[in-house]
Amino acid sequence: MRPGRALKWQGRILPGVIVALCLTLPVQAQAACWSQKSQTATIMSLGADGTVMLADGRQMLLAGIETPPDDKVRAGWRQVFDAINAPVRLHPVLQPQDRYGRLQMLVVTGEGVLLQEKLVARGLARVMPQKRARDCLEALLVIEATARQAQRGLWRDPAFTPRNADDVDGLMGDEGHYMLVEGIVVDASNRQGRLYINFGDDWRTDFTVTVERADARLFADEIANIVAGEVAAIVGHRLRVRGFVTRYNGPEIRVTVPEQIEVLTKVR
Repeated sequence: MRPGRALKWQGRILPGVIVALCLTLPVQAQAACWSQKSQTATIMSLGADGTVMLADGRQMLLAGIETPPDDKVRAGWRQVFDAINAPVRLHPVLQPQDRYGRLQMLVVTGEGVLLQEKLVARGLARVMPQKRARDCLEALLVIEATARQAQRGLWRDPAFTPRNADDVDGLMGDEGHYMLVEGIVVDASNRQGRLYINFGDDWRTDFTVTVERADARLFADEIANIVAGEVAAIVGHRLRVRGFVTRYNGPEIRVTVPEQIEVLTKVR
């Protein structure tokens, strides 16, 4: 257990976390989830790294999803993009440009469908929650779950299968990669405002999820009341966590927004 006082999850049940109940929701992103501000643009080409070139010379990334991880997935992206034969609408997220000046947008096609949704539904992209792009994440996570269960696209490849939190050696081999990790929470603590969610008895070697103090405020009202009372309430839940695997003692994922954590089942 990482040192520190017991973590208390105060507030409402997490609205951004996907629980089993979410599987009953419509699997299509609705216009209400994206900004009503928009601009028209024409897509010219798709770069190897997922950068989209617009007709006016600007470059763009699709907000909220991972760029193509390999050549096979990239070919699938090209098929989707080749089918776009009309201008699209660009809807900005909280931070509409990255540090390189590329636009970060939700893209709605002529038929009113989110382009990110098309890619996720075909198993051609994983959802990548970020503080600067939280719009439509709930719908996209549900759509991703459907694609994963159907083993569409990249989900047929064992390299993208959610990892078991107990597989410490395997996770260490995934260092630097964007992964989904599932496991049962053994302990949760708060040390000087930094949150620790531990998936093993030895925090020096086992898989841990951390939330920096600057980001913890996003969780105060959202990861909470999973069961009534103190939280260690998160202990015993099976979670799915997504993010880049790093090394801090054992393998670690640093979470910055609640949508990176999905509550799967209460197991004990």
